[in-house]
Amino acid sequence: MSGLDPDRQETEISDEELAQLLITALGEPPRDQIAARPLTTDQRLRQMYRLRRQKRRRRWVAAVSRYTIVGLVVAALIGGVWTVAGLHRPQEQTAAPAHDPVATVPVPLELGDSGSWIPARQRLTDLAGTVAELDEQPAAGRFSHTWTRLWARDATDPLAPPVVHDEQRWWAPDRAGRQTRATVTGWIPGAEPGPVPVADAGQDVSYQAGEMPVVLPELSDDVFLVSSQLAERQDPADGPQATLRAVREVYRFHAPAPRQRAAMLQALADTDRLYTAGLVDGGAGRRGLAVMADSENGTVRDIAVLDPGTGRLLAYDTVWLQPPAAVRIPTPALSDSLLIIEANHTSTPQ
Repeated sequence: MSGLDPDRQETEISDEELAQLLITALGEPPRDQIAARPLTTDQRLRQMYRLRRQKRRRRWVAAVSRYTIVGLVVAALIGGVWTVAGLHRPQEQTAAPAHDPVATVPVPLELGDSGSWIPARQRLTDLAGTVAELDEQPAAGRFSHTWTRLWARDATDPLAPPVVHDEQRWWAPDRAGRQTRATVTGWIPGAEPGPVPVADAGQDVSYQAGEMPVVLPELSDDVFLVSSQLAERQDPADGPQATLRAVREVYRFHAPAPRQRAAMLQALADTDRLYTAGLVDGGAGRRGLAVMADSENGTVRDIAVLDPGTGRLLAYDTVWLQPPAAVRIPTPALSDSLLIIEANHTSTPQ
């Protein structure tokens, strides 16, 4: 062990001495025998630098190795003493979590074995073609109207009770409109939404022309333009879930016409690494086509549920594939769930 003693004084070699050793090793005459030949060339300087680094590295590795061995021995001794003592000491009480686990948290959608999933491109392309040919009556009413419900858990405290909010929006082409927000209790995804709740205090807001905040107020029905619009909302470089999330944002504000829906479906079809697991529960007694994507780091899964006939978004779930915080919870676990209850047009904002 004496060879690894960090307190031992080692002989330091100066740059001058090291250069002289190099010259000797290379078979060149000593410096005092060289009249006009420079010794500090780039090549020699690099050799000197490498040798000094190797010397320092050897000293560092030796010291680290010795301290690592000593640390392991000490830890083993302490662990043994603690284990023996622990046999005779009472168990300490573990502090209770800030919140009890929520018994009513629903499980994520049943998507079957991942081996049965198939790329969504063809299904989405076919659905886009079908929707583009739908002969729907032109929307009646000046105001686009949406009624959505969001069930969400706190990613920083996933054991806390989830929060549920209803939102209704009415907005005209000039962005005059109204927005309401209401807290909902006792509802979980998959259940019927029930009647429209009363807005919370201060959460019924009217807007004058040009004031209403709207996601993509001029939603295109051209696939190239709508793809650009969606990319402005969510950068596709973030992963395949980005385009799905952009479509989700659109449906919180819009009741898209068939050609607009077809353009968004084709934009999804053109997105790589989207998969489908067939028909699943779309909420409120509806069935829909599940289209999903996992995040680049494999921690989150996004699932859009689309009406297989009209191409409308029915619901959207986000699932934790790994716990989002230090608190350990079983995964996969539902993070949030958006239900599109209504999307239509009205003559008045109510």
